[in-house]
Amino acid sequence: MFKTNLQVAVLSILNNQKGAYISDIKESLMIHIKKDYSLGAVITTLDRLDDKGLVNFREGEASLQKGSRKRRYYEITTAGREAITSYTTSNRVITNFA
Repeated sequence: MFKTNLQVAVLSILNNQKGAYISDIKESLMIHIKKDYSLGAVITTLDRLDDKGLVNFREGEASLQKGSRKRRYYEITTAGREAITSYTTSNRVITNFA
């Protein structure tokens, strides 16, 4: 189901929070995984998880900077919770990233 460890880590982070912006997810990865993933890698991973129906997002307000895009707030779906629970149970992985 998961092609990369980053997908598992991102789902685990969202599973332990009510939701997060991309910058918050990137910061949590740095804190818990001790790896500084590029913003592009995190965005690509979130897009792929969204395509699979494991996360969804809603658009927030754009920042006040000229030309800025609306921020995306990501949340895990029920299918995402089931997938990460199944994965961690079968692989005995610790994913408690609170």
